[in-house]
Amino acid sequence: MVHNGHVGAGRYELSTQIGSGGMGLVWLAKDTELHRPVAIKCARLNDVGSADRLREEARIAARFSSAHIVNVYDTLVEDDTWWLVMEYVPSRSLAQIIREQGLFVPEQAMWIGHQVARALQVVHRHGVVHGDVTPENILVTGEWVAKLADFGISRALGAGGTGVGPGVAQGKPRYLAPEVVRAGRAGRASDMFSLGATLFAAIEGCSPYGATEDPITFVERAVEGLIDPPTRAGPLTRILTELLSVEPTLRPDATHVAERLAGASPPATPAWRDDSAQARNVSVEVSVGCPPMVVSLPPLSAPVPTGSHDASGRADGVDRRWWVGRKHLAVAAVVVATVVTAALVVAPRLEDEPRQESAGASGSPPASPNAAPATPALTDVRAVDPCALLDPTALSGFGATSVEPAFGNFDRCDLLVRDAGGDKVAGVRLVLGLGPRDSASPAPGDRVDDTAVATRADGDGSCRRLLRLPDRIRVTIASQGYGDRSPDVCRITDLTTERAARLLRDHGTPPRSAPPSPESLARQDACRLLGPGALGRVPGIEASAPEPGFGNWRCRWRSTAGKGGIDIQFDRSEPPNTSTGRPGILGGRQAFVSPEIGTGADAACTVRLVHRSYPDPRNRTIAEIVLIKVSGIRTGRQLCETSEELGAAVTMAPPSA
Repeated sequence: MVHNGHVGAGRYELSTQIGSGGMGLVWLAKDTELHRPVAIKCARLNDVGSADRLREEARIAARFSSAHIVNVYDTLVEDDTWWLVMEYVPSRSLAQIIREQGLFVPEQAMWIGHQVARALQVVHRHGVVHGDVTPENILVTGEWVAKLADFGISRALGAGGTGVGPGVAQGKPRYLAPEVVRAGRAGRASDMFSLGATLFAAIEGCSPYGATEDPITFVERAVEGLIDPPTRAGPLTRILTELLSVEPTLRPDATHVAERLAGASPPATPAWRDDSAQARNVSVEVSVGCPPMVVSLPPLSAPVPTGSHDASGRADGVDRRWWVGRKHLAVAAVVVATVVTAALVVAPRLEDEPRQESAGASGSPPASPNAAPATPALTDVRAVDPCALLDPTALSGFGATSVEPAFGNFDRCDLLVRDAGGDKVAGVRLVLGLGPRDSASPAPGDRVDDTAVATRADGDGSCRRLLRLPDRIRVTIASQGYGDRSPDVCRITDLTTERAARLLRDHGTPPRSAPPSPESLARQDACRLLGPGALGRVPGIEASAPEPGFGNWRCRWRSTAGKGGIDIQFDRSEPPNTSTGRPGILGGRQAFVSPEIGTGADAACTVRLVHRSYPDPRNRTIAEIVLIKVSGIRTGRQLCETSEELGAAVTMAPPSA
């Protein structure tokens, strides 16, 4: 058992535990042979993976010799425990200094940036990507000497490494480059983006992805390349802007940054003041929270034509009998995910930018950068059964559970939890979707086959997770609690997600047990319900550019003038009535019209067309409905008039077997 006073290898006397994290425990120790303090990281007991990761970290870090990198002195094994002996740095992390003493002025950030760029020069020269350049991993002495620390998730360029799992990297989403978030491609340029994001945070007080503490928001903004410009950077503005370029090839390399910041000088005042008898060594300062979950999944290999980028699970006007106060994601799909502590798991492909494509073994030419990524065919995604991913037994400890397969769109399935009295205490919603078109475009021969998981606890009593499958398929799992007796909804979400991930890993995407009825809306294509004549009568609509959703069960036409447009989606619910909207007949179908009060793009009107009604296995009457929502493109009564005109123009394809 490791303890205070323990002497390792007859030489290193442990003094105080000064850190802990996923890689192991860190002790301040004395090298009794050389009479100097050292920091010793030991792998966690009973964790074989911890020892492997520590060994890999040692092998990578031992390549470097730099005044701006925490040096590795030695490794040893004692009683089957791996030890990594490192330079002890009396220091604070950059994150700690900012937290305790406030934001940096540009001159201070320039000095830190110059030193870290020098460190990255050495790292990149040895063919390594650090992968986690953040304020937590930059140590600063009282004399303003900066050192880059923690190579626990670093990788050699062109090699997979042995991080959290095969082909997996971990990092903090507020500092990750867009290409890492989108497709898991980490390289020298992604380290430079992270340096820029770190300096941005030191000056501006937030991530370049925005002032939020929600890790999923960072991911969403990274996916779309939404990066805030610096406002307080002064002479650092230009180089920060270049480092934070969305396009990796536009970012300066470490040598260029170091040269441009060579004129920086150390500040006259100490970086921090020691308020204790001993300065703290924070070389492994880490966030504490739930561990990342990574599951290897088989891809759907069928090709697809043009796919959707809507995976939000958003369904305006769908049945809300158990889903209240919902917050939907701002981006149609989140391609990676984060654990609550802001640790991110992605499936990386390490590459040395600029990247030179070459023909594969077959001699075929490289894929065009503009080629559409491989995605599942329409028939394949329609065959996936969302209800098969919900296991009621996983939540039996919370109460009586039941699967609700007949509500919402066809990409959705619900699970309800009831107490002993039959009252609902929680509900789970699982929605299938497709990620952005550029989120799954691996190079020829590569395979992105890991699932990333995100947790998000919303202030409305809900909690959600997202699974990223290959071929752009996304699974959103969200839980909602009810009343004072509501169980822990994030625990419910976690259990549901873990079971779904295990099913996907072991069996792949589950097929539906039976095809839909020939008369079902599930066989229709939402993008083909309105012809060009009907769409052409609506001003400002891009009629030739429909955006299909998962399974083509929803479709959107955007307005050329603003945020509004036309949205069509399918829904299943109890039959609508006069409380739903103003009743009428449109195109021979029962219809209900409901305006939404608002201004500009917020003004909308929705028409619900009843396609058919049928009894479900519980003998409840279920209605299949086409929702047509017009928003922002007209005002007042014109919105509902347009919605009704479109409702009357809907044309269904003939029933198919």
